[in-house]
Amino acid sequence: MSPAARSTTDAADDRFSALLDAAVDAIVLIDPQGRIRRFSSAAQRLFGYSEAEVMGQNVNMLMPAPYRGEHDGYLQRYLSTQEPRIIGIGREVTAQRRDGTTFPVDLSVGEYRSGGGHGFVGILRDISERKEQEQLLRRRREELRLMFEHAPTAMATTDPQGRLLAVNQAGVELLQHAPEFLSGRRLADLVAPSDRHELDQMLATLPLNGDFMRSELHLLRGDGSTLQAAVHAAIARDANGQPQMMITEILDLSELQAATREVS
Repeated sequence: MSPAARSTTDAADDRFSALLDAAVDAIVLIDPQGRIRRFSSAAQRLFGYSEAEVMGQNVNMLMPAPYRGEHDGYLQRYLSTQEPRIIGIGREVTAQRRDGTTFPVDLSVGEYRSGGGHGFVGILRDISERKEQEQLLRRRREELRLMFEHAPTAMATTDPQGRLLAVNQAGVELLQHAPEFLSGRRLADLVAPSDRHELDQMLATLPLNGDFMRSELHLLRGDGSTLQAAVHAAIARDANGQPQMMITEILDLSELQAATREVS
């Protein structure tokens, strides 16, 4: 190679090294045999290895068992069949740090060819925090579901248009309608015709009353009887302030009135 060509190659290599060092996500370059050829600064921070420690090593050293033993087979299968499993697609995988701890990453792998060189480049992003947040949200949703379902008070949720999304067990027992009957039905369908105008007014003025409203309505039960109830309704909004659902609590006033008559 002439001095000029060598100088051009060195300059290009310096630019590429600078790009690797500046990247926020970890970048690992491997050859067709799976040996590490480049290990970015972010990769060093993420895995706890220096570049010197990993150069020439099989990239499967960054994976825990059983993925470590499977990696070489994936690579050889792709080279033989060109059928992508991870290469060219990307997926969520488990990685392993120098200290043996494992963590989830988003991995995107691409194939590159440069001059006579050929290999693969992997871009890895630690998603531990995202996975923890997802797990926390799932746990909170489950807690809320259990609280709703097993609350001793009759409760229901509707969409912004007033169609029932869910009714808890206490609500099913109070209204004496089967869950299949209630699902998707309009809240107004459960209100006596004489009170539907009041319900419409209640729903229309909810945003004007701090997203909360209380009214007394007569509800139609599954056995044909009418129930006098106090209905408390509140709007739940999303992060953008848009109505997401309405949460309704139903209190049976007939029992309270009977108890009041007994006391008096």
